Formats: sequence, C-alpha cells, structure tokens
Amino acid sequence: MSFREGDIKTLKGRARSSSFNHSIIRRQQSDSHFHTRRPSFDSHVQRYEKKVQPKASHSNFLEVRHKHNGASSIEDSGSGSEEEEEESDQYGFLKSSQWITEDEFNGFENYYAPIMKRRLLKWRQLLSENNEQWPARSGKIKRYIRKGIPPELRGQAWLHYSGAKARMESNKGLYLDLVQRAENMGSKNENLDIIERDLHRTFPENIQFRPYANDHAATAQEKKNIPIIKSLRRLLLAFSMYSPSIGYCQSLNYIAGMLLLFMSEEEAFWTFVMTITVILPPNVYDVTMEGANIDQNVLMILISERYPHLWNRISGGKSFWECEEDGTGMPTCSLVTSHWFLTLYINILPTESVLRVWDCLF
Repeated sequence: MSFREGDIKTLKGRARSSSFNHSIIRRQQSDSHFHTRRPSFDSHVQRYEKKVQPKASHSNFLEVRHKHNGASSIEDSGSGSEEEEEESDQYGFLKSSQWITEDEFNGFENYYAPIMKRRLLKWRQLLSENNEQWPARSGKIKRYIRKGIPPELRGQAWLHYSGAKARMESNKGLYLDLVQRAENMGSKNENLDIIERDLHRTFPENIQFRPYANDHAATAQEKKNIPIIKSLRRLLLAFSMYSPSIGYCQSLNYIAGMLLLFMSEEEAFWTFVMTITVILPPNVYDVTMEGANIDQNVLMILISERYPHLWNRISGGKSFWECEEDGTGMPTCSLVTSHWFLTLYINILPTESVLRVWDCLF
C-alpha cells in the first residue's frame, strides 16, 4: 500500500506513541511506565572515569578548540595532555567507545583525513572563484556538500546556507536583548530549572564541556563556569524567550551544544533558531510533539513499503494500517527511532556521520 497524503490526518490523530527518552531494553523487559526523562550516559561516565595512559595522536586532522567567548578556532592538533585520561578527536569527543577502540578510530582517521584535505582544497578553490563569498545554491554546491564540508569551513557554511546569517543581520542586537530579558526573569522562567538540569548532561565526555582542572573532582561552581556551558545556558534561555510556544524541550541541549562547537554563541543561536523553527517540520518540539509523531509514522510507512520483510519482523506480520486500526500502535522499535529525529542523530551515529548528515540538512 503506498503512502497517501490524505492519510496525514490519520497520523495527526494518533496519540503519542513514544518518547525519545524511553529505553528499548526496559520496554521489552517491563510493562510499567518509564521512570527516567533522559537517556543514560552511564557508559560515557564509566569511560571517563577509567584511567588509561594517553597516546600520541596519529591524526593529521586539525583540532577545533573553543575560545572563552564561545567562538571556535582552528589550531594544529598535537599530542594529548599528560592529564588526559583518554584521547579525544578533533571535536573534543572521546575516540574510543563501546563500539570502537581507539586504534580502530585512528585507523579510520588516517584514512579519512587525506580525503578531507583534498575536499578542503576544492572548497578553497571554489570560494576563491567566487570572490571569497559563499556560492549560491546549485547542483555543484549540492554535490560538494554531499561529499562533506571541511571542519574548518563547516560552521560558517551552516550559518550561511541555513539562512541564519541573514536572519542575524536583520535582527542585530536581538539576541543580547533576549539574554537580558531571560536573566531579568530569573526563576520566573518556567524553563529555567529543566535547562539547568540538562546543561551538564550535554556531552559529558567532550573536553569542551568538562572543567579544565582534571586533578580533582569538579565542584558545582566550576561546572557552572565552563565557558561553553555558560554559552549553552544563555542560548537555551534566550530561545525560550524567542519561541515561548516551544520554550524548552529535552534534546534541544544536544543540538545547541553541537552548534557551539563550530561557531560563536550568537551565530549558534540563530542557526539553532532556523533549524528548529524553519528547517525542521513544525510542532516537533512543542508540548504536543505532533511533528515528531508524524515523522515516526512516515518512517514506519516507508519501512513497510520499501522493506516489507523487515517490517513483517518488527510488526508481527501486521500491515502498517492494521497496526493503526487495532490500536496497538507502532512497533516497539519506534521507541528508539523517535530519539533519532529529536536529537538529529546525536549520540546515535558516530560524530563524523552526524556532521555529514547535518551538512545536507542545512
């Protein structure tokens, strides 16, 4: 059965079938409701606490380091600090994980780095031919973006092609005004508490989101004074003022945090605004999360049409519309796939893969 646009009303009428915070393993083991509101980062914390000897980097990559004012700069990558417990990639994330060892990551890095260096030369030539301005959208630009934007140019490319730069320039001073208004509201802002709780759950394994002092356990005040955490707090509070219909929704901290690794605070804010309010479907992050539910249903329809054998395994042999009509709802795997869309694949795909997806998104 092919997907009909008229069926969108049916999809909108469905009750919310999942939350991105649900654990698929818990769901399969228990019929009770879920008790946690956030995905678990136990594996990240365990890796962070495990003491290992640092190794010299085999990468030719450039390292993106975060300035104290929230902007990103590019510096040559060197050997890891003696105090570092595990080696990080150029974005500040740990190279090793439960899925890949550090040696395997270095092997990929050695293969991938020359490719991106060649892409950087091509992008430099393209900009030179266009008087150092970003070219208009075209088939050639589409092809270049799909082959990957070099890390050195990624932040500014996102800023331009998302429309965020134009929006920022037409609203000069608005971001600072929103930040001031949010600060003046203080605890009267209903989103403040949940934002504060989520700040330190954002990329806890990334070196930019950790206190600089590694020789002792960080105090609560030291955590609050991390430059990128302070930028993240202001950005999310400002957005809650900019879009009160959304305010704040869990998972937005990851998207904003990733943007802050590539651009200044104000640039990240406007790119965030364009992503959430313009590029993504409406009502994904509001209280109804209707857009997120529709995305899930469209995904399940596509699976049922394009991969019928896979669909039969996850649906128990029922068609998509039979699942809709008998009230059983979507397959259990939708508890996992909803997380994909709400975080834009952060913590789902490897970091480099996430960034390549985002290249195409903007």
